[in-house]
Amino acid sequence: MATFKPVIEEHWKKEENTWNVKIRLIHKRRPKYIDTPFFVTKKHLTQSFELKDDFVYDAVHEIIKVIEIRSLLWVLKLIIWMPRI
Repeated sequence: MATFKPVIEEHWKKEENTWNVKIRLIHKRRPKYIDTPFFVTKKHLTQSFELKDDFVYDAVHEIIKVIEIRSLLWVLKLIIWMPRI
């Protein structure tokens, strides 16, 4: 099963002192990163680069919910259309 988490890495800093919030997708121990339209500044982050702004956190989690629902529906389609053995 895949896991999703919003992440910000320190080395992703842009020239205008902002960071892009990305969604880390881990499946079979391999990480992939999905860009989001959200950029945050240092005041929205903790010392360990975790989100502390509730608005951005909630918005990213809404995107994660949509991704999880779509992936679940995709798996259900596969199960329904699998030939019976």
